[in-house]
Amino acid sequence: MGTSQSVWFDEQTEQRMRNVFQTLSEKDRRRFAAVQAVQLGRGGITYIAQVLGCSIRTVSRGIRELDHLSEEDTPGRIRRPGAGRPKNCSRVTGRAESGVTPGDQNRW
Repeated sequence: MGTSQSVWFDEQTEQRMRNVFQTLSEKDRRRFAAVQAVQLGRGGITYIAQVLGCSIRTVSRGIRELDHLSEEDTPGRIRRPGAGRPKNCSRVTGRAESGVTPGDQNRW
């Protein structure tokens, strides 16, 4: 018995979904994928992950986020406070004990 792949949307609709998905922020991508998957029901997570080219974990995380939208403390943020790359100003730029600064050409 072969495996059959469910197809809920036609190719044009799938392409439109991919186009919208690419314009969204990281958080909005998860939630968009989650809404689509929940609407489809059984097998929706796998199908949407395949259509959008994202991980099943991404869709599942989006579903968890949808369940807790009212508990979100900072709705305008994309990432949690402190997540992401450190700011340049937070790097250590002071002089070492020897009096040499990072990148000093005359240290030898």
